[in-house]
Amino acid sequence: MRFMNGMTLNGMALEMWERLGFTSMDSSLLSRILSGERLFTYKQLMCFTDVLHVRGKNKEKLVMSFFQDVQDRYGVDLGTSYYDRKLTKLMEWCAEYVIDTQGKGTPGYYYDKTQHLLDFIEQNMSSDKATEVYGRLLAGHFHNLHNLFKNQEAIRQVNRAAGKMENLYQITGRENYQFQAMAQRAFAAGHGGNNKLVLRYLKDVRVTNLPVVWRLTIYAFRYPALFNLGIINGEAGIPQEVFKDIDSMSLGLQVAWYEALALAYARQNNISRADKILTLARSKLGQIVNREEDYYYERLIQLARAEAAITSKNPEFRDRDYLVRISHQAQKTAHERGFYRFEEEIRELKIQVLQGS
Repeated sequence: MRFMNGMTLNGMALEMWERLGFTSMDSSLLSRILSGERLFTYKQLMCFTDVLHVRGKNKEKLVMSFFQDVQDRYGVDLGTSYYDRKLTKLMEWCAEYVIDTQGKGTPGYYYDKTQHLLDFIEQNMSSDKATEVYGRLLAGHFHNLHNLFKNQEAIRQVNRAAGKMENLYQITGRENYQFQAMAQRAFAAGHGGNNKLVLRYLKDVRVTNLPVVWRLTIYAFRYPALFNLGIINGEAGIPQEVFKDIDSMSLGLQVAWYEALALAYARQNNISRADKILTLARSKLGQIVNREEDYYYERLIQLARAEAAITSKNPEFRDRDYLVRISHQAQKTAHERGFYRFEEEIRELKIQVLQGS
């Protein structure tokens, strides 16, 4: 047997074994999986597609076919109230899948599926493992909400989900759930432009207890809020350990930080500094090698939105023709990838720029 990249079965198994940390794969296991005797785990499937360089919609179709295989193999109907160990394994598989897709830019596609799984697990949360899976799935779902909804609807949706996260804290006593709930309420307040409420919710959140993507998001709300309220004076008021932490993050997360910082400078009418930071953000975006990973398309859209937002208030910031071009590209990408909130926001900002020119 040879794969489309020229690898033999033994070569593929060896490559996957190395990428999986020298575990979880050998030629015998891979043979049984390919013959249908066994199923990939989620990590094995992702490794398999990476080795074969399967990307975009082809990868999505492959993953969804395996998702169906898992359901068929376990005989699980997600419309029933049935619960057992196999169902827990399926829920865990689904949660990993949703979390992994956060960086690939398709929130609209997964919103309904994720909501359905959350509703189902709520009715069948009869083990610690199911509760853990539910928490991971809910954390991933917040990302969908932020990218799909805007203004009051975003606040309503996020606060509702934060309430579910707080219930998990009451059930388990795990502070991580409490911190995530407070952080999400802060993000909802940020959508509404309420900087004081952002700081109130984030006051007791300890970032050291949170995953890297949550740390970044908290930084991106906390420090611009402090800046906007005049409590700190730009980057000089941000602790150096924050910048060190951000520098250790992926390029996609770094872009999000610099975009938030640039908008904060623009609100203070420091347009030249905002311009320099956006230039840095675009440079980091250009360094992302695999555009199907690391939030590339989301960040591309966000940077276009930031430039349109600044230009709508400061017409000299960007040339009109340039702005129309990047806005059109961002709108098209947002529509194709399901970032409906950004698509609408960029359209509105582009109109404001054109009317003001």
